[in-house]
Amino acid sequence: MAILKESGPTILPLQEKWPYDLVECIWDDAESFTGWEIGSQINPEDSLCTTIGFLLKKTKKHLVIASTVSWDDSVEEHTSNNRIQIPVGMVKRLTILVNKHVDKPKSKATKSTQVGNDLV
Repeated sequence: MAILKESGPTILPLQEKWPYDLVECIWDDAESFTGWEIGSQINPEDSLCTTIGFLLKKTKKHLVIASTVSWDDSVEEHTSNNRIQIPVGMVKRLTILVNKHVDKPKSKATKSTQVGNDLV
């Protein structure tokens, strides 16, 4: 959480644990087109998207990633907002940026030793 001042935000140290894995998901989005085209001239291409957020759920069929989660340690479960559900078949790569099972960095550094742990 940052406190805004006239000179800009004050960066506060991170809490001890993350409630969920923070991930980068690269996925191929569906597209739709209008207009008449000859079938032989249609050349489908990947429409890659990148989503970064908290991995709330991973099932055989879907990933649910939220950009915002509550941070109240007095409750057992956190609430979330701004969620996207991505079919697993559309996922090209899922990378853990910060693992929920390890302590958060105690400094203000933005790098994590967990970068690059691909799940998919």
